[in-house]
Amino acid sequence: MKKIFIIDSDKNVYALLRAILSSEEYEIEIAESGYEVIDLIVDNRPDLVIIDIETFYSEGIELVENLFLDVDFSNLNFLIISPYLKSMQLDHCKGLMGQNPLVVSKPIETNEFQEALQSLLIKSS
Repeated sequence: MKKIFIIDSDKNVYALLRAILSSEEYEIEIAESGYEVIDLIVDNRPDLVIIDIETFYSEGIELVENLFLDVDFSNLNFLIISPYLKSMQLDHCKGLMGQNPLVVSKPIETNEFQEALQSLLIKSS
């Protein structure tokens, strides 16, 4: 069973993502801050982390920095959801990752999200 961690402070986003993800069997962990999820990631090694980098800019950037500096997590898959597809925060995060993470815009469109999700989960297999 694939493990997915969601980091976002918006409970409406949680509800939407749960509804989208309910069609498949995923183990889902939800955190309202980036700080909460670091221990969860270290202890449980998810297949995918979904994060709203704009909501948690300092926490999200710190999370990405900490995980990508650790060799064991350098291949961790991120799906970034953001209301701003072009922003300094998003560009900074992409630069830290050293790769092009998939980004889905807010408001979330179900088809776009599902395509990104499947792409990343196939990559993690």
